[in-house]
Amino acid sequence: MLTFLRKIRKSLIDSGSTRRYFLYATGEVLLVMVGILLALQINNWNEERKKEALEIEYLTGIKEDLEADIPFIEERISRLLQRISTLYKIDPSYIPGKYIKPHDVSLDSIPLHFIFRRGPSLRLATGSYNALISNSSIGLISNSELLQSIQELYDTRYPGALSVYDDLKKREEHIGWKYAYELKNSNIQTFFIDNPKKKEVLADFNFYFKKHELYHAVLLSDQEYSLKLIDDINTEINRLNKK
Repeated sequence: MLTFLRKIRKSLIDSGSTRRYFLYATGEVLLVMVGILLALQINNWNEERKKEALEIEYLTGIKEDLEADIPFIEERISRLLQRISTLYKIDPSYIPGKYIKPHDVSLDSIPLHFIFRRGPSLRLATGSYNALISNSSIGLISNSELLQSIQELYDTRYPGALSVYDDLKKREEHIGWKYAYELKNSNIQTFFIDNPKKKEVLADFNFYFKKHELYHAVLLSDQEYSLKLIDDINTEINRLNKK
């Protein structure tokens, strides 16, 4: 192509036609400019595709983290409900919150320490979101509404759940110290039902289990929120893949 253009340029110069050479030169400049613009457009398109691919990668990672968290949260909710149901079985005057439906439990099969324990701490998968933040890549998420939902979960809801858990932990420590001897030497029957200090014990555990109820409610809300967020992320990934 360059050889062809050089031949045309030389021919026009040799012919001595200034006007024809000027028109050729103008056309050559325009051709170069069009080539540069096309190259820039292709480069911009490639960069945009790279950004979208990275956005999909981050969103997929966050979605997989959330999917891994759901069974973990469900297991925590189940344990909390079992503890609440146990106290309800022990003390019919204990009234759980309106969103809690205690199920029937057999007190014979439940050790006393189960009532004392708050359960394992809340360790949720946040690796993909943390990477998004630490790499200063949060601007890659093009859907502002989806980004806001993701930030609310990781920056507000999860810290809120951890705060409630910490309060529950402090209350458990208080109960554990107060009834350390009974925990080692009693069972549910002797501690809750035959205990001469039954009224005081039940009052302490009613307050303690209100903390369980709050934690249960927070986890239920976060579970529902996470499931919706998974659906929203799937919708966004499908939209990006179709572009």
